[in-house]
Amino acid sequence: MKKLIASISVVFYFAATCGVVINLHYCMNRLASVHLFEKSADVCGRCGIDTYELNGCCHDEVKVIKLEEDHNKTPIASYD
Repeated sequence: MKKLIASISVVFYFAATCGVVINLHYCMNRLASVHLFEKSADVCGRCGIDTYELNGCCHDEVKVIKLEEDHNKTPIASYD
């Protein structure tokens, strides 16, 4: 049981320190799909419109979830 909890903790810590990419696809200003580690398609699966059109109804948002702090900082003593 301890090994299972330790391995799950390591996986979550590794994902938080390396980062997780979340791609949100909006169609007609509503959330249509969420993809992890994946780029969305060029054509919307819901309405069939090209997502890269200038005035299209679809757009994508990419969010990266990552820790900003470095947990491995070592203090450096400088003697002047």
